[in-house]
Amino acid sequence: MRVLLLSLLLLSACNPLRPEQLKLPESPENYATEQTEPGVQLSERWWTDFHDLQLNQLQQQLFSNNLDLRQALYRLQQLDALQKMTGATLWPQLNLNGSLNRDRFPGVLSDTTSTNTRISIAAGYEVDLWNKLRDKNNAAELRQQAGEKDVQTLLLSLSAQLTEQYFIAVEQRAHLELLKQQAVRKKEFLQTVTERYRVGLSTATEVYQAQQNLATVATLVPDRQTSLTRAENSIALLLGQLPGTISIDKKELPQLTNIVDIGLPANLLLRRPDVAAALLQLQAADRELAAALADQLPAINLSATLGHSATHLTAGNIEGTLWNLVLGLTQPLFDGGRRKAETEKPVV
Repeated sequence: MRVLLLSLLLLSACNPLRPEQLKLPESPENYATEQTEPGVQLSERWWTDFHDLQLNQLQQQLFSNNLDLRQALYRLQQLDALQKMTGATLWPQLNLNGSLNRDRFPGVLSDTTSTNTRISIAAGYEVDLWNKLRDKNNAAELRQQAGEKDVQTLLLSLSAQLTEQYFIAVEQRAHLELLKQQAVRKKEFLQTVTERYRVGLSTATEVYQAQQNLATVATLVPDRQTSLTRAENSIALLLGQLPGTISIDKKELPQLTNIVDIGLPANLLLRRPDVAAALLQLQAADRELAAALADQLPAINLSATLGHSATHLTAGNIEGTLWNLVLGLTQPLFDGGRRKAETEKPVV
């Protein structure tokens, strides 16, 4: 028995199915970039650098009410639960079992009545001989970390969409205000030209041209109003609200005075959460492949039971302690190709 246990420990320490560690490529020593002024680092709440109160309020509503973000958080909770489930397989399983059975059967001289009671604790444990269980747990952890990166990616994408639509709305509002001012000026000019025409100081061509300029400004208003409404409705949908419930009244774009330090291209890739999520998914697939290959090898299970049994008969009582210890060895022989198909499953 000692030799068998020692052999199991040695085999579990030498797993031939270990996936290779991924290594990031080395970055060049320098890049040829031109930058006349030092750049600033963006914070996680980068939209606050615009110092716009309404934009900050809309971002808070976005994080609280966006339906896509809520769905992503639910998926992350599922990954958390899956990681806990796979992690639990590394530990022994304990169960408390109890039974009460009362029988009565006829005999030659008299009927016999018996009462059987049993209570026991059963333990089961699978020896992680080929690191199959640990690989599955590591894969679940990596999937969970990738899920966190996916949420960060969605947060970044949604905040960027909201900011873009917000500034489009501000831009269109400013254009409408400019068109309004132009219409007032051109209307005043038309009145002046008309008065001059009445006294013979202007020609009819000048009056007609002034009227045409005023009409041209009026034709530009519907397109700007449509673009403004479209941007406001896009913001409402991002916030999980009905179209027409959001109004952007600001008419001035913020002044940009700082240069953003984007760093080297390699550093930019390392900061992107979607790239990090893809790398974590690839590492998780490696662990799952190792676990699938190990699932084709022999598995060893340990089980033990310890309890108390009591039987009450008409002739007397029988009581005692019961125990059971089992060492099981399982070698898959035929499963219809399920385990092999698991190793051939492509990474998506």
